Amino acid sequence: MAFGADDSPTAVSAPPVPVEVTTAEKLNDIEEKLKQKKAERDKLTAELKRAPDGPEKEDLAANLEQLNENIHEREEAFEFLVTGGVESAQPGVQGEKKFDWESNLIEIIQPIMSELRRLTEKKRREQNLRNRIAFHAGQLETSQQVIEAIERINRKELSRKAAKKYGAIQKIWAEKRQEHQHLLEVNRLQLAELKRPRIIKDAPWQEKWNTFSASRMATLILALGAALVVYFLLDLPLRLLRFFLRGRLFAKRSLPARLLVVGYHFMTVAITVLAMFWVFNERGDRVLEGLFLLLTFALLLSLKNTIPRYVEELKLLLNIGPVREGEWVLVRDILWRVDALDMFARLYNPCMSEPGLRVPLGEMASLHSRKPHENEKWFPCRTDDYVMLADSQYGRIQWISPETVAMRVAGGSIRSYTTGDFLANSPKNLSTGFALAVIFGIDYKHQAECTDKIPQLLTKEIEEGLKQKYGAHVPNVSVEFDEAAASSLNYKIIAQLDGKIASEYFPIQRAIQRLAVEGCNRHGWEIPFTQVTIHQAV
Repeated sequence: MAFGADDSPTAVSAPPVPVEVTTAEKLNDIEEKLKQKKAERDKLTAELKRAPDGPEKEDLAANLEQLNENIHEREEAFEFLVTGGVESAQPGVQGEKKFDWESNLIEIIQPIMSELRRLTEKKRREQNLRNRIAFHAGQLETSQQVIEAIERINRKELSRKAAKKYGAIQKIWAEKRQEHQHLLEVNRLQLAELKRPRIIKDAPWQEKWNTFSASRMATLILALGAALVVYFLLDLPLRLLRFFLRGRLFAKRSLPARLLVVGYHFMTVAITVLAMFWVFNERGDRVLEGLFLLLTFALLLSLKNTIPRYVEELKLLLNIGPVREGEWVLVRDILWRVDALDMFARLYNPCMSEPGLRVPLGEMASLHSRKPHENEKWFPCRTDDYVMLADSQYGRIQWISPETVAMRVAGGSIRSYTTGDFLANSPKNLSTGFALAVIFGIDYKHQAECTDKIPQLLTKEIEEGLKQKYGAHVPNVSVEFDEAAASSLNYKIIAQLDGKIASEYFPIQRAIQRLAVEGCNRHGWEIPFTQVTIHQAV
């Protein structure tokens, strides 16, 4: 037997069109649904008690659990809409625990995690509601598709038994559609309520000040202020002492005095840290207190690998390390005297254009100082000295720094060298005194008097000529027989010269040649062709 459409046990209607509802209307709707669901729960509980053990009872238990979850969700939605999305926090109750570092670490971290959870609570709830809205919207669409598929079946062609089952299935999916439609509206209303801006009444300035003074920002400002005040008050005596000692707090101090200053530095840092912790503790801000303890602990762990380096620097500070005050040390290929070992090492070299150099104490830890040798030179030259390099470059030093050496060469241009390259060129400092040697040859026809008369006369000629122009700056001139060459008898003319006329280096060379030729002309000594050779010597 077949049934007509009006014999259906449940009439299925099209999904309702969403309309704007007020919060009060939605609360009434939720309460009505709760009443229905609780009645269904009571009925299902009674059926579960009467049902025998087996698959049927398990299905009833699963349906009952799902119904309880549905009731709980509606109760939460009701409270959410009433309170405007504001929830009260429940204090955690903890029993006595056995003392161990893990539990104490968890106790320190717990307020931080709770605060992070509180700060992200709104975003997480918004995301949860969006997920629910997407779920119910998807389920609503699925329910509508199923109902449309059900309604396409011609019930007139069904038997009574088939029609009964058909009606039951149709009723279930109609209830599902209605359920998801209702929850979708509730979740949308919850999301709109959560996103609605809170209206805060304008409080008087005293209330605002009280609120700010109790805030975490005020606690942080107080802690930083306390740390700065404590540090500067404790550091003030050392600053005054350093001022009166012209910045040399550690320089030329005994070991006990150095130990006292180092200990005072450590005490200042420790008391500053304790001042910050005391403020956090007194203000009762467990989040900042926990963060501070964790940062302090992390800082101490990070120092584990750097402790050996700090120990070496401490040895230098106490003047018991490999570099000591008053000794010489090689820094950047230059010798320096260690004047002071303080937070920075102060080095001195009078040959530099700027004789002082400040080096971080850490760079000195890998060096070794020594006592200087007698008459040891600081540097091959000074500013304004004349030098001759191994590459025959001659000039006057303009400035010397740890990085570069500048030299004014012929023509007036300035040539710069890195200090390392300059030293590698083996500079000869002409300003400290120098000598010029010239090889001069005469013909073999004068062989009879080449070893005695000619050297004496030539010495007199050249010495008188040089002293006539340079005076006492020419302390000695000598002419010696050098060798009997293939076509000439060669003499070595050596002129010892004062460094004050180093600027006349090349003119003196030419003057020696000129005076030697004039002497030959005066005494009738013949000069073989291409026999004049010039050498330089120091």
